[in-house]
Amino acid sequence: MVSTGDVKIIKDLDEDIYNKNVLIVEDIIDSGKTL
Repeated sequence: MVSTGDVKIIKDLDEDIYNKNVLIVEDIIDSGKTL
């Protein structure tokens, strides 16, 4: 499998996350890319 290097946002945020705790789940295994 070869990654194209393209990052696609499939769902954006519905609410403001300012001053809230946020858990980021990264999909580096499938994409080969990191944040």
